[in-house]
Amino acid sequence: MSVYSSLKAFHFPGKVKDFLEEKHSAPIHIRLKPTNACNHDCWFCAYKSSNLSLGEDMNSRDSIPLEKMKELINDFSEMKIHSVTLSGGGEPLAYRYINETIIGLGERGIKIGVITNGTFLKNDIAKNLSKYASWVRISTDAWDGESLKKSRSCSEKEFDNILEQMKSFSRIAKQTELGVSFIVTKENHEKIFAAAVKFKNAGAKHIKISPCVTSVDGKENNLYHTSFKEKVFALIKECESLEDENFSIINHYHEMESDFTKEYKTCPYLQFLTVIGADCKVYTCQDKAYMDDGLLGDIAEQSFKAMWNSTETIAAIKDLNPKKTCNHHCVTDPKNKILNDLKRLKPGHEGFV
Repeated sequence: MSVYSSLKAFHFPGKVKDFLEEKHSAPIHIRLKPTNACNHDCWFCAYKSSNLSLGEDMNSRDSIPLEKMKELINDFSEMKIHSVTLSGGGEPLAYRYINETIIGLGERGIKIGVITNGTFLKNDIAKNLSKYASWVRISTDAWDGESLKKSRSCSEKEFDNILEQMKSFSRIAKQTELGVSFIVTKENHEKIFAAAVKFKNAGAKHIKISPCVTSVDGKENNLYHTSFKEKVFALIKECESLEDENFSIINHYHEMESDFTKEYKTCPYLQFLTVIGADCKVYTCQDKAYMDDGLLGDIAEQSFKAMWNSTETIAAIKDLNPKKTCNHHCVTDPKNKILNDLKRLKPGHEGFV
């Protein structure tokens, strides 16, 4: 069984029905970026790399004020938001009010996921996540202390610390899916199996192996991986020997589409998942966070609930045309294709499955 799927939206038939009938309703999932501050400096960071042009308007000093966070949590509860993923921007567990955020969401029954570099997965943060988080995913490209230091400009001691914190967390967080997202680069591709062994021994329940994105041009990105991709495929196959009832390998290593143009003219998934940045602005998706053409609304002086239900937001969602404005890598592209295909089905033919 996998925790990853492009079909998760269909577990919410009411929301799918709203989409098909063009009814505006609350999203299912919020990607929440509480702070843009980070204790690591990853060379391939989507929000800092000049090759990726994401996050062009990101201010690393931005952080959601506590009172605004409390307001957001209340809005999420009233709107019946199902789940919130805490991510970057920066390092979400470095957020000054992270414990208040975890407890506030958890006590209201809102599901929590976290994408983190793992350095703050300890003490009260670990205890609160073990109680409330559905999953925690460590994002890394390192296989030892030296490689972590080289790619992230941090102390090499942090690698062993992260492993120990994973072990401690896995012991107390029996109901939380602790996973690792291993980002494959030229520097680490030969270390995939060695890294998988270490993370499995540290308590990870799965490792998702994904390609490093180095360019907004698909052909350029594929060219980066050309010289070593066959070796990666072989090592992923070798990693499968590590699988058992408590551990799995998730193979997300693939070539990008050489052309990122979209053939569809609406973005259905925006209605299921939206992004709130540390700048108190709402964005269409994580691929357009902190960019002018991804800006959906500003919640600094209004609630998220009021902004989401405003006539301006409803119009902006309808007017968004991916064919014109989204000629870039898009993590929701396969999900948009499925939903758009569903909407094209002629009424009266649904039952002929």
